[in-house]
Amino acid sequence: QESCVIRIVPQFFQQQKSTYKFNDFKHLMNKKQGLLLFSGPTGSGKSTLMYQMVSYANKALNLNVISIEDPVEMQIPGIVQINVNDKAGINYVNSFKAILRCDPDVILIGEIRDKDVAKCVIQAS
Repeated sequence: QESCVIRIVPQFFQQQKSTYKFNDFKHLMNKKQGLLLFSGPTGSGKSTLMYQMVSYANKALNLNVISIEDPVEMQIPGIVQINVNDKAGINYVNSFKAILRCDPDVILIGEIRDKDVAKCVIQAS
């Protein structure tokens, strides 16, 4: 059985970079290394803030940004986005190992679901 979820994503975050959350956090994108974790309930703005930050990193700071997501929630121009597909063998760990060869400046991981992914994230940070 198949199902479908439709999520309406507001367009404002693609155009307006002046939300208080983004301005509070964008200075963190100037760091040479580190790890940012976003957590919160559904609808709290985690994805919106992450997408604002990686878009800023790519456009304003000219950084190489690669994401691994399940699913890719919003296409961001200039960013390589990998959609996890376990049936095709494209999982978080395999994708993570592959993107490290691409010398990314910023890696966005949609979810840290298990200890193997957590280890990869910590090592890369």
